[in-house]
Amino acid sequence: IIGIDVNHYTTKQTYSCALVTMLRKDLLTAVALITASLSASLGYDVGDDITLCWHTDMTTMVRTREDCGTAYTSFTFNWPEILYSSTEYNVGFKAYIPNPELSTYDVNDVPYHIPHANIHSCVRSVGFCTPFVSNTPGLSTHSPTVFGNVSETTKIGEFSSAVELEPLQYTIIAHIRWYDTSGNKHDMARAVFKNFQEPPDPPPPVFDCPKGHVYAVEDNEAFCSPCPKGTFEEGGKLCTSCNSSTYNDKDGQNSCLACPANAQYLLASGQKTIPFIPTKGATKRSQCACVEGFYTPSGKESGSECLPCPEGAKCTGNGEDVRIIPLPIPGYFKATDDAEVMGICSSEESCPGGDTAVCGEGFEGHMCAECADGYFMSGGLCEVCEEANKGAAVLSFVLFLMISAAIYFAANVDRSSGKKRSTIAIGAASNNVLLFLQLFSLFVNIQVRWPETLRRFMVMMSFVNVDLSVLSLDCMFDVTFTTSWRYKATMPFFFTTAYILLALARYCYGYCRWGDSMGP
Repeated sequence: IIGIDVNHYTTKQTYSCALVTMLRKDLLTAVALITASLSASLGYDVGDDITLCWHTDMTTMVRTREDCGTAYTSFTFNWPEILYSSTEYNVGFKAYIPNPELSTYDVNDVPYHIPHANIHSCVRSVGFCTPFVSNTPGLSTHSPTVFGNVSETTKIGEFSSAVELEPLQYTIIAHIRWYDTSGNKHDMARAVFKNFQEPPDPPPPVFDCPKGHVYAVEDNEAFCSPCPKGTFEEGGKLCTSCNSSTYNDKDGQNSCLACPANAQYLLASGQKTIPFIPTKGATKRSQCACVEGFYTPSGKESGSECLPCPEGAKCTGNGEDVRIIPLPIPGYFKATDDAEVMGICSSEESCPGGDTAVCGEGFEGHMCAECADGYFMSGGLCEVCEEANKGAAVLSFVLFLMISAAIYFAANVDRSSGKKRSTIAIGAASNNVLLFLQLFSLFVNIQVRWPETLRRFMVMMSFVNVDLSVLSLDCMFDVTFTTSWRYKATMPFFFTTAYILLALARYCYGYCRWGDSMGP
Protein backbone atom coordinates (compact mmCIF):
# COMPACT_ATOMS: atom_id res chain seq x y z
CA ILE A 1 0.00 0.00 0.00
CA ILE A 2 2.81 2.37 0.87
CA GLY A 3 4.27 1.84 -2.61
CA ILE A 4 1.15 3.17 -4.40
CA ASP A 5 1.87 6.47 -6.14
CA VAL A 6 -1.19 8.41 -5.00
CA ASN A 7 -1.61 11.73 -6.86
CA HIS A 8 -1.80 14.89 -4.73
CA TYR A 9 -0.56 13.07 -1.58
CA THR A 10 2.67 14.49 -0.15
CA THR A 11 2.33 12.65 3.16
CA LYS A 12 2.05 9.12 1.78
CA GLN A 13 2.82 7.30 4.97
CA THR A 14 0.10 9.12 6.92
CA TYR A 15 -2.47 8.28 4.24
CA SER A 16 -1.29 4.67 4.03
CA CYS A 17 -1.53 4.20 7.79
CA ALA A 18 -5.10 5.45 7.70
CA LEU A 19 -5.92 2.95 4.97
CA VAL A 20 -4.26 0.08 6.86
CA THR A 21 -6.39 0.89 9.90
CA MET A 22 -9.51 0.83 7.75
CA LEU A 23 -8.42 -2.46 6.15
CA ARG A 24 -8.29 -4.07 9.53
CA LYS A 25 -11.89 -3.01 10.16
CA ASP A 26 -13.39 -3.71 6.79
CA LEU A 27 -11.19 -4.81 3.87
CA LEU A 28 -13.97 -4.54 1.29
CA THR A 29 -14.84 -0.98 2.27
CA ALA A 30 -11.20 0.09 2.15
CA VAL A 31 -10.67 -1.27 -1.35
CA ALA A 32 -13.79 0.52 -2.55
CA LEU A 33 -12.54 3.73 -0.91
CA ILE A 34 -9.23 3.58 -2.77
CA THR A 35 -11.00 2.98 -6.08
CA ALA A 36 -13.49 5.79 -5.47
CA SER A 37 -10.74 8.17 -4.35
CA LEU A 38 -8.50 7.61 -7.35
CA SER A 39 -11.35 7.77 -9.89
CA ALA A 40 -12.86 10.81 -8.22
CA SER A 41 -9.55 12.69 -8.45
CA LEU A 42 -10.87 13.84 -11.81
CA GLY A 43 -13.58 15.78 -9.98
CA TYR A 44 -13.50 18.82 -7.75
CA ASP A 45 -9.94 18.18 -6.51
CA VAL A 46 -8.56 19.32 -9.87
CA GLY A 47 -10.70 22.43 -9.95
CA ASP A 48 -14.00 21.18 -11.37
CA ASP A 49 -16.89 22.93 -9.58
CA ILE A 50 -19.19 19.90 -9.63
CA THR A 51 -21.06 17.63 -7.27
CA LEU A 52 -19.68 14.12 -6.84
CA CYS A 53 -21.97 11.24 -5.92
CA TRP A 54 -21.50 7.75 -4.48
CA HIS A 55 -23.84 4.77 -4.19
CA THR A 56 -23.52 2.14 -1.47
CA ASP A 57 -25.29 -1.22 -1.82
CA MET A 58 -26.34 -1.92 1.78
CA THR A 59 -26.46 -5.67 1.07
CA THR A 60 -22.86 -6.07 -0.12
CA MET A 61 -21.56 -2.82 1.41
CA VAL A 62 -19.84 -2.02 -1.89
CA ARG A 63 -19.50 1.68 -2.62
CA THR A 64 -19.19 2.98 -6.18
CA ARG A 65 -19.27 6.34 -7.93
CA GLU A 66 -22.59 7.19 -9.66
CA ASP A 67 -23.95 9.83 -11.96
CA CYS A 68 -25.65 12.59 -9.96
CA GLY A 69 -28.15 13.37 -12.71
CA THR A 70 -29.74 16.72 -11.88
CA ALA A 71 -29.17 16.34 -8.13
CA TYR A 72 -26.55 18.57 -6.55
CA THR A 73 -25.29 20.13 -3.34
CA SER A 74 -23.76 23.59 -3.06
CA PHE A 75 -22.67 26.19 -0.52
CA THR A 76 -25.00 29.08 0.23
CA PHE A 77 -22.50 30.71 2.61
CA ASN A 78 -20.98 34.01 1.48
CA TRP A 79 -17.33 33.27 2.18
CA PRO A 80 -15.26 36.27 3.46
CA GLU A 81 -12.15 37.09 1.48
CA ILE A 82 -10.00 36.42 4.54
CA LEU A 83 -10.71 33.55 6.96
CA TYR A 84 -9.16 33.54 10.41
CA SER A 85 -8.32 30.53 12.52
CA SER A 86 -10.00 29.98 15.87
CA THR A 87 -13.04 31.83 14.53
CA GLU A 88 -16.41 30.10 14.19
CA TYR A 89 -18.17 30.49 10.85
CA ASN A 90 -21.77 29.37 10.38
CA VAL A 91 -21.50 27.80 6.90
CA GLY A 92 -24.74 27.31 4.99
CA PHE A 93 -25.23 24.70 2.26
CA LYS A 94 -28.15 23.08 0.43
CA ALA A 95 -29.12 19.95 -1.49
CA TYR A 96 -31.37 19.55 -4.53
CA ILE A 97 -32.71 15.96 -4.84
CA PRO A 98 -35.48 15.51 -7.46
CA ASN A 99 -35.07 11.69 -7.46
CA PRO A 100 -38.54 10.07 -7.16
CA GLU A 101 -36.94 7.19 -5.20
CA LEU A 102 -35.96 9.53 -2.35
CA SER A 103 -37.07 7.83 0.86
CA THR A 104 -36.88 8.66 4.56
CA TYR A 105 -34.56 7.40 7.28
CA ASP A 106 -35.35 7.48 10.98
CA VAL A 107 -33.23 9.62 13.27
CA ASN A 108 -34.30 9.25 16.91
CA ASP A 109 -37.53 7.63 15.66
CA VAL A 110 -38.27 10.63 13.42
CA PRO A 111 -38.19 10.10 9.61
CA TYR A 112 -36.08 12.52 7.55
CA HIS A 113 -35.30 12.75 3.84
CA ILE A 114 -31.71 13.66 4.69
CA PRO A 115 -30.56 11.94 7.91
CA HIS A 116 -26.95 13.08 7.59
CA ALA A 117 -25.56 16.46 6.50
CA ASN A 118 -22.31 18.12 7.62
CA ILE A 119 -19.11 19.86 6.60
CA HIS A 120 -15.81 17.98 6.11
CA SER A 121 -12.51 19.88 6.14
CA CYS A 122 -9.37 18.15 4.84
CA VAL A 123 -5.86 19.59 4.96
CA ARG A 124 -4.85 20.29 1.36
CA SER A 125 -1.51 18.53 1.72
CA VAL A 126 -3.36 15.27 2.35
CA GLY A 127 -4.89 15.21 -1.13
CA PHE A 128 -8.35 14.19 -2.26
CA CYS A 129 -11.06 14.79 0.32
CA THR A 130 -14.16 12.56 0.44
CA PRO A 131 -17.09 12.30 2.87
CA PHE A 132 -15.67 8.94 4.04
CA VAL A 133 -12.35 10.11 5.52
CA SER A 134 -12.29 9.60 9.29
CA ASN A 135 -12.35 12.46 11.74
CA THR A 136 -8.58 12.54 12.40
CA PRO A 137 -6.81 15.61 13.88
CA GLY A 138 -4.21 16.88 11.44
CA LEU A 139 -5.82 15.00 8.57
CA SER A 140 -9.46 15.94 8.44
CA THR A 141 -12.31 17.08 10.64
CA HIS A 142 -16.05 17.19 10.23
CA SER A 143 -18.81 19.20 11.86
CA PRO A 144 -21.60 17.60 13.89
CA THR A 145 -24.29 15.87 11.85
CA VAL A 146 -27.52 17.74 11.13
CA PHE A 147 -30.62 16.40 9.42
CA GLY A 148 -33.75 17.66 7.69
CA ASN A 149 -36.16 17.34 4.78
CA VAL A 150 -36.41 18.59 1.20
CA SER A 151 -39.30 20.77 0.11
CA GLU A 152 -42.14 18.95 -1.65
CA THR A 153 -42.30 21.70 -4.28
CA THR A 154 -38.67 22.80 -4.77
CA LYS A 155 -37.00 19.47 -3.82
CA ILE A 156 -34.39 21.54 -1.91
CA GLY A 157 -33.21 21.11 1.67
CA GLU A 158 -31.09 23.77 3.43
CA PHE A 159 -28.61 23.26 6.28
CA SER A 160 -25.84 25.03 8.19
CA SER A 161 -22.88 23.88 10.28
CA ALA A 162 -20.33 25.65 12.46
CA VAL A 163 -16.79 25.53 11.08
CA GLU A 164 -13.71 26.52 13.14
CA LEU A 165 -10.26 25.53 11.82
CA GLU A 166 -6.54 25.98 12.42
CA PRO A 167 -4.35 28.19 10.17
CA LEU A 168 -3.84 25.84 7.18
CA GLN A 169 -5.00 25.32 3.59
CA TYR A 170 -8.17 23.23 3.38
CA THR A 171 -10.49 21.42 1.02
CA ILE A 172 -13.93 21.99 2.54
CA ILE A 173 -16.77 19.84 1.31
CA ALA A 174 -20.52 19.94 1.92
CA HIS A 175 -21.70 16.37 2.51
CA ILE A 176 -25.29 15.15 2.01
CA ARG A 177 -26.51 11.59 2.61
CA TRP A 178 -29.90 10.11 1.65
CA TYR A 179 -31.49 6.70 1.14
CA ASP A 180 -33.61 5.36 -1.72
CA THR A 181 -36.74 3.20 -1.50
CA SER A 182 -34.60 0.05 -1.78
CA GLY A 183 -32.67 1.00 1.35
CA ASN A 184 -29.42 1.81 -0.48
CA LYS A 185 -27.30 4.76 0.60
CA HIS A 186 -26.37 7.77 -1.56
CA ASP A 187 -23.74 10.41 -0.71
CA MET A 188 -23.15 13.76 -2.43
CA ALA A 189 -20.25 16.19 -1.92
CA ARG A 190 -19.08 19.52 -3.34
CA ALA A 191 -15.87 21.32 -2.47
CA VAL A 192 -14.38 24.79 -2.02
CA PHE A 193 -10.72 25.54 -1.36
CA LYS A 194 -10.01 27.98 1.47
CA ASN A 195 -6.98 29.25 3.39
CA PHE A 196 -7.23 30.04 7.09
CA GLN A 197 -4.66 32.40 8.60
CA GLU A 198 -3.70 33.61 12.02
CA PRO A 199 -5.58 36.66 13.25
CA PRO A 200 -3.50 39.86 13.01
CA ASP A 201 -1.41 40.79 16.02
CA PRO A 202 -2.57 42.94 17.62
CA PRO A 203 -6.14 41.89 16.69
CA PRO A 204 -7.99 44.41 14.56
CA PRO A 205 -10.29 46.74 16.43
CA VAL A 206 -13.92 45.74 16.68
CA PHE A 207 -16.17 48.12 14.80
CA ASP A 208 -19.77 48.82 15.57
CA CYS A 209 -20.75 48.74 11.90
CA PRO A 210 -23.94 50.43 10.74
CA LYS A 211 -26.84 48.35 9.48
CA GLY A 212 -26.22 46.78 6.13
CA HIS A 213 -22.45 46.58 6.77
CA VAL A 214 -20.20 43.86 8.17
CA TYR A 215 -16.79 43.84 9.78
CA ALA A 216 -13.94 43.11 7.34
CA VAL A 217 -10.13 43.09 7.33
CA GLU A 218 -7.86 43.67 4.37
CA ASP A 219 -4.07 44.09 4.55
CA ASN A 220 -4.39 44.15 8.34
CA GLU A 221 -6.74 47.10 8.01
CA ALA A 222 -10.17 46.71 9.56
CA PHE A 223 -13.22 48.43 8.13
CA CYS A 224 -16.99 48.14 7.70
CA SER A 225 -17.90 46.68 4.31
CA PRO A 226 -21.39 47.17 2.81
CA CYS A 227 -23.25 43.99 1.91
CA PRO A 228 -23.45 43.74 -1.90
CA LYS A 229 -26.63 43.62 -3.95
CA GLY A 230 -28.53 40.38 -3.61
CA THR A 231 -27.53 40.04 0.06
CA PHE A 232 -28.41 41.57 3.42
CA GLU A 233 -26.56 42.06 6.70
CA GLU A 234 -27.50 39.48 9.31
CA GLY A 235 -26.41 39.81 12.91
CA GLY A 236 -23.70 42.32 12.11
CA LYS A 237 -21.33 39.53 11.01
CA LEU A 238 -22.47 38.04 7.71
CA CYS A 239 -23.87 39.13 4.40
CA THR A 240 -26.55 36.53 3.67
CA SER A 241 -28.05 35.95 0.23
CA CYS A 242 -31.68 36.98 -0.21
CA ASN A 243 -33.95 33.93 -0.34
CA SER A 244 -35.73 32.95 -3.55
CA SER A 245 -38.86 35.03 -2.85
CA THR A 246 -36.92 38.28 -2.21
CA TYR A 247 -34.36 40.51 -3.92
CA ASN A 248 -32.05 43.42 -3.13
CA ASP A 249 -31.08 46.00 -5.73
CA LYS A 250 -28.92 48.18 -3.45
CA ASP A 251 -25.69 47.78 -1.51
CA GLY A 252 -25.57 48.10 2.26
CA GLN A 253 -29.03 46.79 3.19
CA ASN A 254 -30.06 44.88 6.31
CA SER A 255 -33.15 43.29 4.74
CA CYS A 256 -34.38 42.16 1.34
CA LEU A 257 -37.40 43.33 -0.64
CA ALA A 258 -40.23 40.91 -1.38
CA CYS A 259 -40.91 39.75 -4.93
CA PRO A 260 -44.50 40.28 -6.13
CA ALA A 261 -47.03 37.75 -4.86
CA ASN A 262 -46.60 34.29 -6.41
CA ALA A 263 -43.16 35.17 -7.79
CA GLN A 264 -39.64 33.91 -7.00
CA TYR A 265 -36.09 34.23 -8.27
CA LEU A 266 -36.03 31.27 -10.67
CA LEU A 267 -33.53 29.82 -13.09
CA ALA A 268 -34.54 27.75 -16.11
CA SER A 269 -33.56 24.11 -15.55
CA GLY A 270 -33.58 23.07 -19.21
CA GLN A 271 -36.13 20.34 -18.44
CA LYS A 272 -39.90 20.34 -18.88
CA THR A 273 -40.54 18.02 -15.94
CA ILE A 274 -38.97 20.45 -13.45
CA PRO A 275 -38.77 23.70 -15.45
CA PHE A 276 -37.51 26.01 -12.69
CA ILE A 277 -34.90 25.97 -9.92
CA PRO A 278 -35.51 28.48 -7.08
CA THR A 279 -32.31 30.43 -6.46
CA LYS A 280 -31.02 32.91 -3.89
CA GLY A 281 -29.37 36.27 -4.39
CA ALA A 282 -31.60 38.22 -6.81
CA THR A 283 -30.15 41.69 -7.44
CA LYS A 284 -33.15 43.28 -9.17
CA ARG A 285 -36.93 43.00 -9.23
CA SER A 286 -37.04 41.86 -12.83
CA GLN A 287 -35.32 38.61 -11.79
CA CYS A 288 -38.48 37.63 -9.93
CA ALA A 289 -40.60 35.34 -12.10
CA CYS A 290 -44.06 33.86 -11.66
CA VAL A 291 -44.25 30.37 -10.21
CA GLU A 292 -46.21 27.57 -11.86
CA GLY A 293 -49.95 28.23 -12.02
CA PHE A 294 -49.47 31.97 -12.56
CA TYR A 295 -48.34 34.23 -15.42
CA THR A 296 -47.33 37.81 -16.18
CA PRO A 297 -49.80 39.66 -18.48
CA SER A 298 -48.57 40.45 -21.97
CA GLY A 299 -46.71 43.75 -22.27
CA LYS A 300 -45.52 43.78 -18.64
CA GLU A 301 -42.08 43.00 -17.31
CA SER A 302 -41.63 39.39 -16.21
CA GLY A 303 -42.58 38.91 -12.58
CA SER A 304 -43.98 42.43 -12.17
CA GLU A 305 -47.46 40.95 -11.68
CA CYS A 306 -48.53 37.33 -11.38
CA LEU A 307 -52.13 36.49 -12.22
CA PRO A 308 -53.83 33.10 -11.87
CA CYS A 309 -53.71 31.00 -15.00
CA PRO A 310 -56.71 31.74 -17.28
CA GLU A 311 -59.58 29.28 -17.53
CA GLY A 312 -58.85 26.62 -20.12
CA ALA A 313 -55.08 27.14 -19.95
CA LYS A 314 -52.07 25.67 -18.18
CA CYS A 315 -49.13 27.71 -16.84
CA THR A 316 -46.23 25.34 -16.27
CA GLY A 317 -43.18 26.70 -18.09
CA ASN A 318 -40.97 24.94 -20.65
CA GLY A 319 -37.62 24.81 -18.83
CA GLU A 320 -35.98 27.19 -21.32
CA ASP A 321 -37.43 30.54 -20.24
CA VAL A 322 -38.58 31.65 -16.79
CA ARG A 323 -41.47 33.66 -18.27
CA ILE A 324 -44.59 31.50 -18.26
CA ILE A 325 -46.87 31.71 -21.31
CA PRO A 326 -50.43 30.39 -20.81
CA LEU A 327 -51.11 27.55 -23.23
CA PRO A 328 -54.53 25.99 -23.95
CA ILE A 329 -55.55 22.61 -22.56
CA PRO A 330 -57.45 20.10 -24.76
CA GLY A 331 -60.84 21.51 -25.76
CA TYR A 332 -59.65 25.14 -25.81
CA PHE A 333 -58.15 27.38 -28.48
CA LYS A 334 -55.58 30.20 -28.28
CA ALA A 335 -55.71 32.47 -31.32
CA THR A 336 -52.45 34.47 -30.89
CA ASP A 337 -49.32 34.33 -28.75
CA ASP A 338 -50.47 37.36 -26.75
CA ALA A 339 -54.00 36.07 -26.18
CA GLU A 340 -54.92 35.61 -22.52
CA VAL A 341 -58.48 34.34 -23.04
CA MET A 342 -58.93 30.78 -24.29
CA GLY A 343 -61.84 30.03 -26.60
CA ILE A 344 -63.99 26.96 -25.97
CA CYS A 345 -63.97 24.54 -28.89
CA SER A 346 -66.69 22.11 -29.91
CA SER A 347 -64.57 19.10 -28.94
CA GLU A 348 -61.14 18.03 -27.74
CA GLU A 349 -60.59 16.35 -31.11
CA SER A 350 -60.79 19.72 -32.88
CA CYS A 351 -58.62 21.55 -30.32
CA PRO A 352 -55.92 19.33 -28.77
CA GLY A 353 -54.34 22.33 -27.01
CA GLY A 354 -50.68 22.65 -26.06
CA ASP A 355 -49.77 25.65 -28.23
CA THR A 356 -51.07 28.69 -30.09
CA ALA A 357 -53.56 28.13 -32.96
CA VAL A 358 -53.19 24.34 -32.93
CA CYS A 359 -55.99 22.27 -34.48
CA GLY A 360 -56.58 18.54 -34.51
CA GLU A 361 -56.17 16.38 -37.59
CA GLY A 362 -58.55 17.47 -40.33
CA PHE A 363 -59.55 20.73 -38.58
CA GLU A 364 -58.48 24.27 -39.42
CA GLY A 365 -59.49 27.92 -39.17
CA HIS A 366 -60.47 30.08 -36.23
CA MET A 367 -61.48 27.96 -33.24
CA CYS A 368 -60.76 24.95 -35.48
CA ALA A 369 -64.39 25.16 -36.62
CA GLU A 370 -63.78 24.23 -40.27
CA CYS A 371 -62.54 21.11 -42.01
CA ALA A 372 -59.34 21.15 -44.01
CA ASP A 373 -59.19 20.23 -47.70
CA GLY A 374 -59.99 16.56 -48.18
CA TYR A 375 -62.22 16.40 -45.08
CA PHE A 376 -65.92 17.00 -44.45
CA MET A 377 -67.87 17.82 -41.28
CA SER A 378 -69.92 14.94 -39.87
CA GLY A 379 -71.41 15.00 -36.40
CA GLY A 380 -68.95 17.61 -35.18
CA LEU A 381 -65.92 15.68 -36.49
CA CYS A 382 -63.89 16.14 -39.66
CA GLU A 383 -63.79 12.89 -41.58
CA VAL A 384 -61.75 12.02 -44.66
CA CYS A 385 -63.53 12.48 -47.99
CA GLU A 386 -63.97 9.29 -49.99
CA GLU A 387 -65.46 8.60 -53.43
CA ALA A 388 -68.81 7.67 -51.86
CA ASN A 389 -69.01 11.06 -50.17
CA LYS A 390 -68.60 12.85 -53.50
CA GLY A 391 -71.54 10.90 -54.94
CA ALA A 392 -73.71 11.94 -52.00
CA ALA A 393 -73.51 15.56 -53.10
CA VAL A 394 -75.06 14.66 -56.48
CA LEU A 395 -77.77 12.52 -54.92
CA SER A 396 -78.66 15.33 -52.54
CA PHE A 397 -80.18 17.38 -55.38
CA VAL A 398 -82.29 14.42 -56.54
CA LEU A 399 -83.41 13.81 -52.96
CA PHE A 400 -84.39 17.45 -52.67
CA LEU A 401 -86.67 17.17 -55.72
CA MET A 402 -88.24 13.92 -54.52
CA ILE A 403 -89.02 15.32 -51.07
CA SER A 404 -90.52 18.45 -52.59
CA ALA A 405 -92.71 16.37 -54.89
CA ALA A 406 -93.84 14.13 -52.04
CA ILE A 407 -94.84 17.10 -49.91
CA TYR A 408 -96.71 18.61 -52.79
CA PHE A 409 -98.55 15.35 -53.54
CA ALA A 410 -99.56 14.89 -49.89
CA ALA A 411 -100.86 18.42 -49.71
CA ASN A 412 -103.00 18.07 -52.83
CA VAL A 413 -104.75 14.75 -52.34
CA ASP A 414 -108.37 14.76 -53.48
CA ARG A 415 -110.22 15.59 -50.26
CA SER A 416 -113.52 14.21 -51.62
CA SER A 417 -112.15 10.70 -52.05
CA GLY A 418 -111.49 8.00 -49.48
CA LYS A 419 -107.85 8.97 -49.40
CA LYS A 420 -108.58 11.94 -47.18
CA ARG A 421 -108.63 10.05 -43.88
CA SER A 422 -105.58 7.93 -44.72
CA THR A 423 -103.67 11.02 -45.83
CA ILE A 424 -104.37 12.75 -42.54
CA ALA A 425 -103.26 9.65 -40.62
CA ILE A 426 -100.11 9.34 -42.65
CA GLY A 427 -99.38 13.04 -42.13
CA ALA A 428 -99.84 12.74 -38.36
CA ALA A 429 -97.64 9.66 -38.17
CA SER A 430 -95.02 11.29 -40.37
CA ASN A 431 -95.04 14.33 -38.13
CA ASN A 432 -94.39 12.15 -35.04
CA VAL A 433 -91.60 10.26 -36.78
CA LEU A 434 -90.06 13.50 -38.00
CA LEU A 435 -90.15 15.01 -34.50
CA PHE A 436 -88.52 11.89 -33.02
CA LEU A 437 -85.77 11.85 -35.64
CA GLN A 438 -85.09 15.56 -35.12
CA LEU A 439 -84.68 15.11 -31.37
CA PHE A 440 -82.70 11.88 -31.80
CA SER A 441 -80.22 13.44 -34.22
CA LEU A 442 -79.52 16.28 -31.78
CA PHE A 443 -77.88 13.82 -29.36
CA VAL A 444 -74.84 13.65 -31.63
CA ASN A 445 -73.93 17.17 -30.51
CA ILE A 446 -73.67 16.11 -26.86
CA GLN A 447 -70.01 15.56 -25.92
CA VAL A 448 -70.36 11.86 -25.16
CA ARG A 449 -68.29 8.99 -26.56
CA TRP A 450 -71.17 7.37 -28.45
CA PRO A 451 -70.59 3.93 -30.00
CA GLU A 452 -69.43 4.50 -33.57
CA THR A 453 -72.41 2.69 -35.14
CA LEU A 454 -74.92 4.73 -33.12
CA ARG A 455 -73.06 7.98 -33.82
CA ARG A 456 -73.13 7.36 -37.55
CA PHE A 457 -76.88 6.63 -37.44
CA MET A 458 -77.44 9.94 -35.59
CA VAL A 459 -75.42 11.69 -38.29
CA MET A 460 -77.53 10.05 -41.01
CA MET A 461 -80.72 11.28 -39.35
CA SER A 462 -79.40 14.85 -39.06
CA PHE A 463 -80.86 15.67 -42.51
CA VAL A 464 -84.28 16.02 -40.84
CA ASN A 465 -82.85 19.08 -39.03
CA VAL A 466 -81.77 20.52 -42.36
CA ASP A 467 -78.13 19.63 -41.54
CA LEU A 468 -76.30 19.64 -44.85
CA SER A 469 -73.19 18.01 -43.40
CA VAL A 470 -74.81 14.60 -43.94
CA LEU A 471 -74.60 15.28 -47.68
CA SER A 472 -70.80 15.83 -47.44
CA LEU A 473 -70.97 18.79 -49.83
CA ASP A 474 -67.51 19.84 -48.60
CA CYS A 475 -66.04 16.97 -50.62
CA MET A 476 -67.15 18.56 -53.95
CA PHE A 477 -67.58 22.25 -53.21
CA ASP A 478 -65.71 24.83 -51.17
CA VAL A 479 -68.30 25.10 -48.41
CA THR A 480 -67.16 27.22 -45.48
CA PHE A 481 -68.77 27.24 -42.06
CA THR A 482 -70.53 30.53 -42.90
CA THR A 483 -71.83 29.21 -46.23
CA SER A 484 -73.08 26.02 -44.60
CA TRP A 485 -74.90 27.99 -41.93
CA ARG A 486 -76.59 30.16 -44.58
CA TYR A 487 -77.74 27.06 -46.44
CA LYS A 488 -79.27 25.63 -43.27
CA ALA A 489 -81.04 28.89 -42.43
CA THR A 490 -82.53 29.30 -45.91
CA MET A 491 -83.41 25.67 -46.62
CA PRO A 492 -87.05 26.01 -45.37
CA PHE A 493 -87.51 28.91 -47.81
CA PHE A 494 -86.21 26.69 -50.64
CA PHE A 495 -88.89 24.08 -49.87
CA THR A 496 -91.59 26.76 -49.68
CA THR A 497 -90.46 28.30 -52.95
CA ALA A 498 -90.43 24.91 -54.66
CA TYR A 499 -93.97 24.21 -53.41
CA ILE A 500 -95.22 27.57 -54.70
CA LEU A 501 -93.59 26.98 -58.09
CA LEU A 502 -95.17 23.54 -58.35
CA ALA A 503 -98.57 24.98 -57.42
CA LEU A 504 -98.23 27.74 -60.04
CA ALA A 505 -97.14 25.22 -62.64
CA ARG A 506 -100.14 23.00 -61.91
CA TYR A 507 -102.50 25.98 -62.00
CA CYS A 508 -101.12 27.20 -65.31
CA TYR A 509 -101.28 23.70 -66.75
CA GLY A 510 -104.92 23.29 -65.72
CA TYR A 511 -105.88 26.77 -66.88
CA CYS A 512 -104.32 26.29 -70.28
CA ARG A 513 -105.95 22.88 -70.72
CA TRP A 514 -109.41 23.31 -69.21
CA GLY A 515 -109.81 27.02 -69.20
CA ASP A 516 -110.55 28.63 -65.87
CA SER A 517 -110.91 25.20 -64.28
CA MET A 518 -107.92 23.46 -62.73
CA GLY A 519 -109.04 20.15 -64.10
CA PRO A 520 -109.50 16.96 -62.29
